[in-house]
Amino acid sequence: MAQQLIQEFISNHKEPAASIYSKVDAVLSATKTIVEAKIVDSSASSKGWL
Repeated sequence: MAQQLIQEFISNHKEPAASIYSKVDAVLSATKTIVEAKIVDSSASSKGWL
């Protein structure tokens, strides 16, 4: 799914590859941060910390 989105993104944006990869990298790192925050949040909640 993600691969398809990235391919569509690349085909829709005829930009230098470095620019595309830096954007993809930013999105992935942001997503990772959000997911980690949610995991920490849910585990803290289940342990009764919050």
